[in-house]
Amino acid sequence: MKNIKNKFLINSIFLLAVFILAVCVWYSPALFKGYPAYTMTINALMGRNVHLTGLYSVENDFNVFLASDLIKEQGHISIYGNKLTSLLYGKIFTLIGLSGVDNLVLLSVFIHALTLLIFTGVVLYLFRLKTAVIFSLIYIFLPFNWYLPYHLGTYEFVLFFLALFFLFYFYGIRQKNGYIYLIMAGASLALSCLSREALLLIVPFLLLFLWFEKQKKQLFYIFIPFIIIFAIFWLPNITHNSYLQLFTTHVSEENKSADFGFYGHVYPDPYTYHFKQEEFLTNLKNKIDNNEMVLMAEIDRIRELKNMGIADISLFDRIRTGLMFSSRHVFRFASLEDIGGPFILLLILLGLYSLRQKNRYLYQFFVYWIFSTVFLLAFVVLAGRNHLMDFGWAIALLISLGLMFLAKLISDYFNLEKKKQVFLYIALLFIILYHLVLVNHVAWSRVYDDSSNLMVQSYSQEVKKMDIADKDVIAVGLDSGAIYNLNYITNKSMVIFRPETIKNLLEENKLDWAFEQFGIKYILGYSDELSEEIINQADVVNVASDSLEPVIPEMSRNKGWLMNLVN
Repeated sequence: MKNIKNKFLINSIFLLAVFILAVCVWYSPALFKGYPAYTMTINALMGRNVHLTGLYSVENDFNVFLASDLIKEQGHISIYGNKLTSLLYGKIFTLIGLSGVDNLVLLSVFIHALTLLIFTGVVLYLFRLKTAVIFSLIYIFLPFNWYLPYHLGTYEFVLFFLALFFLFYFYGIRQKNGYIYLIMAGASLALSCLSREALLLIVPFLLLFLWFEKQKKQLFYIFIPFIIIFAIFWLPNITHNSYLQLFTTHVSEENKSADFGFYGHVYPDPYTYHFKQEEFLTNLKNKIDNNEMVLMAEIDRIRELKNMGIADISLFDRIRTGLMFSSRHVFRFASLEDIGGPFILLLILLGLYSLRQKNRYLYQFFVYWIFSTVFLLAFVVLAGRNHLMDFGWAIALLISLGLMFLAKLISDYFNLEKKKQVFLYIALLFIILYHLVLVNHVAWSRVYDDSSNLMVQSYSQEVKKMDIADKDVIAVGLDSGAIYNLNYITNKSMVIFRPETIKNLLEENKLDWAFEQFGIKYILGYSDELSEEIINQADVVNVASDSLEPVIPEMSRNKGWLMNLVN
């Protein structure tokens, strides 16, 4: 009994230390740089509107991003998937109040740190404390994990529920009467998939894996609650889901036009979609047919047309698109900024070899899971986005096992005594962690160089200085991520108008008419020259042009010395 209490105390202290370290490390760029280089997404913005209005809506019929007070009057219901993430954020805002973006980043960091605790608990259960210690440190410092909390409204709840799934799953399959845990595993998996439907790619693998492993009872206990939850909360709205367009072109025009963030992968702005759609598509298809694009750009465009439900894709184009994306996904396992480079890949391969000897079941699970996901992403979904975080805990565990296997090889070769073995483990772990810190230095430097957050903050200050009515729309020359951010901060109505579209309308002398269709009274974010041309032709006010200088927070020398991580 005393040993059990001591073990529980040690594990509790260890998990608390992991949580604190994860929060400190992951939030350190924002703390030491003075501001977070976050990416605002539609899910976080939708969560705000769910909290304020109770409606899953952001835009009106012309895809103007509305002030929240106009949602009930003008907003239409969004068809974006991943609804559970937005709904959960809405509930959190109801409990703690609407958060500013800095607090939103901190909230995301806390949720990801809780997820790490659960994954570490899984590793503790499957392996020993030493493995769990190394795993937790590797997981914290992996580049794609470090930046993940700054992608607001993406993976917070997905990975949290996925971690619960693995906790219940691996505990349940080892228990003689573990069906209760397997039922909870199925429910957790369903919640993870509802938070981000890309996780549905694990479902066909898991079905086949359990079937061929002759775990039919386990399959039944997991998928009955999964099917029930999806039948109640997902299937009734399947025709009102943006992901349906990945598989068919037979989608209503109402659904196709519901969300700019979805059709914006093809069309540059709402004006082009609503008033120049046929002309734009004809020009695009002519460029593809006449080979006026480089091969990679052509394949990307063909894939976008297919995934937006605009055009079908031939078998030949699907194969070459799949080959291109599969190679892209595979090479990410050796990418310096994503995972740490070829040396980390070598540790993953050593970890696979070690895991095959220690736990063949888990080895097969990881291999089939990762390979099936990459195949489905590349050839079925035609997705090129980074999905390493989907199986991030598996990658961190394989690196940990690879490091331990390498240490054992060196120890056995030199016949080291126990004290020297401990020193070797610590030295190798320090080298790997230091290598990852250097990699993160490069990655975070690029992130901050590419971030538009300071500019958006400056724009938001200019907007707040003016008495802009909610119904008066601001035309902005920003990308979708920046407009999500600006709308979240200012809560004003705005719509994207690309500079190229503005120039064409100026030449056609139709800019004033176009602005009237969207209710535009202000402009923001264009060059000084273009802003002047706009004002001369349309009755609008320029809030600020892109020559506005952002205010850069000062960083003390002590902070710079302590955190030589971001520039």
